Amino acid sequence: MAQSAPLLRPPPGGVEQPMTPALAAQLSRNVDQHVIVVMKSQVAAARAGSQAAAVRSGVIARDQAPLMKELSQVHATHVQAYRLVNAFSATVSKGEEARLKADPDVEEVTPDVTIQGAQPDPEPAPQHSASLDRSSSVDSSSLAASTIPGACASSGSSLTPEGLSLTNTDSDVSGAKTARSLGITGAGVKVAYIADGIDPDNLNFIRSDGTSVFVDNEDFSGDGPGEPTNGSEAFIDANTIAGQGLQVYDVSDFSAQADSSACDIRIEGVAPGASLVGLDVFGLDEDTTESNFLEAINYAVDTDQVNVLDESFGSNPFPDVTALDVLEQFNDSAFAAGVVVTVASGDAGPTNTIGSPATDPDVISVGASTQFQFYAQTNDAAARYFATTGWLDDNVSSLSSGGFEESGGTVDLVAPGDASFASCDASADFSGCVNLQGQSSDVEESSGTSEAAPFVAGAAALVIQAYRETHGGATPSPLLVKEILVSTATDIGAPADEQGAGLLNSYKAVQMAESVSTSDGTPSPTGVTLLKSVTQFSDAGAPGAQETLPVTLTNTGAEPQLVLVSGRMLGPEQDTQTGSVTLDDATSPQFTGSDGTLDNYATFSFTVAAGQDRLDASIAYPGDAATGDSAEVGLILIDPEGRFAAYSSPEGVGNFGDVDVTKPTPGTWTGVVFSPVTADGGTNGTIPWQVATEQYTSLGSVSPSVVLLSPGQSQVVTMTADTPASPGDEAGAIVFDSVLGGGGFTTIPVTLRSMVDVSSGEGTFSGMLTGGNGSADGEGQVDYYEF
Repeated sequence: MAQSAPLLRPPPGGVEQPMTPALAAQLSRNVDQHVIVVMKSQVAAARAGSQAAAVRSGVIARDQAPLMKELSQVHATHVQAYRLVNAFSATVSKGEEARLKADPDVEEVTPDVTIQGAQPDPEPAPQHSASLDRSSSVDSSSLAASTIPGACASSGSSLTPEGLSLTNTDSDVSGAKTARSLGITGAGVKVAYIADGIDPDNLNFIRSDGTSVFVDNEDFSGDGPGEPTNGSEAFIDANTIAGQGLQVYDVSDFSAQADSSACDIRIEGVAPGASLVGLDVFGLDEDTTESNFLEAINYAVDTDQVNVLDESFGSNPFPDVTALDVLEQFNDSAFAAGVVVTVASGDAGPTNTIGSPATDPDVISVGASTQFQFYAQTNDAAARYFATTGWLDDNVSSLSSGGFEESGGTVDLVAPGDASFASCDASADFSGCVNLQGQSSDVEESSGTSEAAPFVAGAAALVIQAYRETHGGATPSPLLVKEILVSTATDIGAPADEQGAGLLNSYKAVQMAESVSTSDGTPSPTGVTLLKSVTQFSDAGAPGAQETLPVTLTNTGAEPQLVLVSGRMLGPEQDTQTGSVTLDDATSPQFTGSDGTLDNYATFSFTVAAGQDRLDASIAYPGDAATGDSAEVGLILIDPEGRFAAYSSPEGVGNFGDVDVTKPTPGTWTGVVFSPVTADGGTNGTIPWQVATEQYTSLGSVSPSVVLLSPGQSQVVTMTADTPASPGDEAGAIVFDSVLGGGGFTTIPVTLRSMVDVSSGEGTFSGMLTGGNGSADGEGQVDYYEF
């Protein structure tokens, strides 16, 4: 006779029913529940590779042993024991799942969910005006793709990504002050990334001595090594971290508007001296399980003992603080074991779309900044049709997820992510290795926070090498690495909830790593750097509550520093200008896009006054992603000097687009709205636009506001600021201007939240929601409220 369901639960007193052959037989039926089990007993963390870590692993194994035996008795499948966290995953029956949940030694049992990887848009077949039965009065040939000065090297090959020079990592300019000019390449540092499959023997991963940068490449997808994969993410990660830059690639025909002359590039990583560990979790179908992620993280830390782990993936769960808590526990344990974890914030735009696990305070959350040389080289986003003189860099990319997290925090910093190149395999085994026309290619576009996060992972390797060389071989803690990277980030003038502390500055980070005084040693200081004890402030309270935010400043440079300290936040929008354009398949002028398809387009003009700190422009459009009878709509801005200044980077049909530019050039600007004409027709209709400018105003008060620090000296500075007057969030920054020695501007992002007061039985809040950029993994604008 079958046992009844109540016998599967612990009897009174909390003692489980002993396992018998009959019970084991019953619990072995219908083994189809994929679960992750976290044990109650969590052993204190230990640095990976230490004797303490080995002892810890043994303690965890003994704690799991009774349940491992039980899983064998009930014929569980896919059993995977972890050591980074006292946890395991398995496929069990519903009855065994209930038994595990009732076990007094088990903290939680959660579903082993499926996680979808990036799904690149299929390249549409080129369309021609004749097939669209267009009016003969429409002139589709009036635009010609020009050559933008400086896009390609006049002789030789240019260093790529452009972001290497923007972040003072490396440069083609002789004598430039970069991390590479200090002799730092990430040598001796092991960096892992989690993505899809890759070819570790790709030419750009082969060092001058003939060896590969890869010291390990493991498959956790279940497909096995060497199986067909997308590959696009892995090639982005590996090239951004440790591309060798020894191969020359001609990208003049990467788009449909091939240049008549060669456009030669060399693709170099931020840390070409580092060793790489590839962790493949996404299979042929570009999906995986959370347990695969956990296994990859566990392997990287416990087995390979890496120094840095990059995670260019994420999701936007609700509620964020619990839905992926197991993954957060693994990242926290990696952090405690001495591993720096960098995570992409997401590609869903700036309005409160930061994905998990980037919301974990122990990781380094990375947004994307602009490096627009790629657009000038390829004519992507119609750059070479409308820009005539150049392009602008160092703004926050429109695709970069930013804003406020559910818990109130924001991104830590930004790094180049929009856009560049990565080497690839022109092979059927790597379906993501294509050019802008969808053709198999030995280079691919590298973009998004999926490029920015490994950019910072590479910079972390530079910091670790520099620290080791000046601190007797000791490795800095992940917290110190984070503080160094965030403290030295360059303020680019963007809102704090978009840029975090600012743009990665590898040169300054290396100088600080070489100079910072710790228990590992007191090296001779160099450069002009200022270490902050806080990477960001995030406070919540009643509306109008006063918050006190102290931070310790330490002069880690070689000279005295006079530091001016202030608070800033964006003021209200001003000089708002509005209008609309119309896109219509039958009447709109057209150009041929970089992918070979026809695009409808329309232009508009607006003016910007002198002295503005930020320009924000947005569009809304009638699109329906579900029906497929509309297409994404893009917006670019051309500044008064003819430079490509901004691109809305639509990730799908999101009905909305937004761009912003810091310190906009005064004068008359041009906006271009465009959309591809697909086989089912493009997006047709009226598209309203709005532009506005903003200036910074003061945030709170800072004391002292002027600080003089000798080398090695520290001083506490305190900001006092009020939460917003009504429920909701606002962002600002503490700004540090090191006026002696050329230290420049650095910031600490500050986010303040006012909660809804329901003590009287009622409470009100309000806000405005807009659309999103169509990201498959994101959403439109989100507003958070706490009660």
